Amino acid sequence: MTGLSTTLRNPTYLHSSFSMLLFFASWGIWWSFFQIWLTSESNGLGLSGAQVGTVYSVNSLVTLFLMFGYGALQDRLGLRKHLAVVIAAVTALTGPFCMWVYQPLLQSHFMMGVIAGAVVFSVGFLAGVGLFEALTERYSRRFN
Repeated sequence: MTGLSTTLRNPTYLHSSFSMLLFFASWGIWWSFFQIWLTSESNGLGLSGAQVGTVYSVNSLVTLFLMFGYGALQDRLGLRKHLAVVIAAVTALTGPFCMWVYQPLLQSHFMMGVIAGAVVFSVGFLAGVGLFEALTERYSRRFN
């Protein structure tokens, strides 16, 4: 029991755990409704199955390339949080991006919208998750 109380008094542990909780909660909330929003005729975009498949495929492709870039950049940054702050800003702006940029682009210029969305979603969530997990792991090793 003393190990648990010591862990809970560690401010770095609490900060890292709370950050990961908020990140996964925010991602889980909007991502679970993303496909419904894309396909819904009444209050969504009404995209076809092929269009939704294109959206998810391009998201995955951009994420694969971005993860390598994040890894190389974070290795150079070490424990500095500059990249994590950028990702946090992008995740905070996901809602306004979807309403004012992504939806109009998907409706008027589908492929431009798909590419813009893939970049923003990959920067903020899809590739960002690996960066946050790696950064949390580094902090756990450094600060017990």
